[in-house]
Amino acid sequence: PFVHESEYLPCYQTTAWIRPMLVPVLKGNLEKAAAEGTLVSHYATRVLKLLREGGGRVEGLIAKDADGKYIKALARKGVVLATGDYSSNREMTHYYVPWTDGVSNFWIGNDHEGNPSNVGDGHKMGLWIGAKMQDGPHAPMIHHMGGAMGVDAFLQLNLNGERYMNEDCSGQQVENQLERQPQKTAWQFFDSAWKEQVPHMCPGHGSVCYALEDEDLKSGEINPAISAWEGYTTQGALDASVEKGQTVRADTIEELIDQVGLPREKALAEIARYNELARKGHDDDFGKRPDRLYPLEKGPFYAVKFEAGGMLVCMGGLESDREAHCFDTDRKPIPGLYVAGNVQGNRFAVEYSTTVPGLSHAMALTYGRIAGRNAALGV
Repeated sequence: PFVHESEYLPCYQTTAWIRPMLVPVLKGNLEKAAAEGTLVSHYATRVLKLLREGGGRVEGLIAKDADGKYIKALARKGVVLATGDYSSNREMTHYYVPWTDGVSNFWIGNDHEGNPSNVGDGHKMGLWIGAKMQDGPHAPMIHHMGGAMGVDAFLQLNLNGERYMNEDCSGQQVENQLERQPQKTAWQFFDSAWKEQVPHMCPGHGSVCYALEDEDLKSGEINPAISAWEGYTTQGALDASVEKGQTVRADTIEELIDQVGLPREKALAEIARYNELARKGHDDDFGKRPDRLYPLEKGPFYAVKFEAGGMLVCMGGLESDREAHCFDTDRKPIPGLYVAGNVQGNRFAVEYSTTVPGLSHAMALTYGRIAGRNAALGV
């Protein structure tokens, strides 16, 4: 969806899907190449090192298969590293992005032994032969999708009972602030006027910006495949969240604060201050726009616990140019070495951007083709 130009942090609303999936295309191309005799595939085979003598050309690699057999593969024209990121290698994440210590990761790909496959193998092999890692900070992809109301611009209090941010931002920026709070934890508060309020929220990544009636879903007029990640919620969904313990509900603010365990006096004072600013229509403390500044006054009241989100990947890699040539520490191309995907550096810095849907996929596809073509031609 389009975002209005008045948004301070314009961002696409939710996940971009690539349809149809690329897996059948990839399998079809592999099968075609194998049938033509131009491809030999080795599965359950881990590359251990690249072959490069005296600062010269990368000439091949050494690998080890599931049976313990070593394979030496020589490459007359080039080797492409497309080995993914390193977010399951906690030693590397601590070194390059120490602020993600303690953040879980959502990686679902494993090798033939059941171990995570995104452990920075390609990064390390490149570094061992003189490749340069991009300068920091690297860019972790950590999104916070919130709870029953997504990451909508409702009041947030940290575990000290303090308001700590302008809540009107997308899931990535919410996560950035959350990671710097005590125990990387906060609570989002809203009241029973949420149905009138969510249509005014920014259609950002992780937001809920329209309300449906439960009858709308049951009528068959709404596609049942959509989810709250598509930007909607219902009273039934909120009630279910309360029943599951994901959302806390209470008839009074005082009771709610006691249930979530925040310092009572401080939290109530912060809520009173927030209500004062909301009624005045001007956020003197953090500058939230007035059309997303709502007092907590209509019971029952709700609270959702926000904890640190999960890291999908960490965008940091080996330096390269637009032709996918890998650089050495003097920023000169390493002959015969190409990179693509999340092992390729300088695609992102600081954080993965959510302003353009499919940005990382698009670059991986584009530079994968460029790297493969240049390696095949030896240019």
